[in-house]
Amino acid sequence: MAEPADNQARTSICPVCGKPFICGMVAGEKVCWCVQLPPLPGPPDPAQGCLCPDCLRRKLAEAGQAPA
Repeated sequence: MAEPADNQARTSICPVCGKPFICGMVAGEKVCWCVQLPPLPGPPDPAQGCLCPDCLRRKLAEAGQAPA
């Protein structure tokens, strides 16, 4: 079953794993779920885009930063 058009417009695709997820900033929400996690170390890579919750948590763990 296809997602309704409204949900498709709010859906982002993780550049690491390809899984669809909702990025609050892309979806126009005031706050995204990712602000509850620490930022990844180093300068941001705007070309990469947002990561899904699983990939962001995995990258934080690899960097030695425990998710909040």
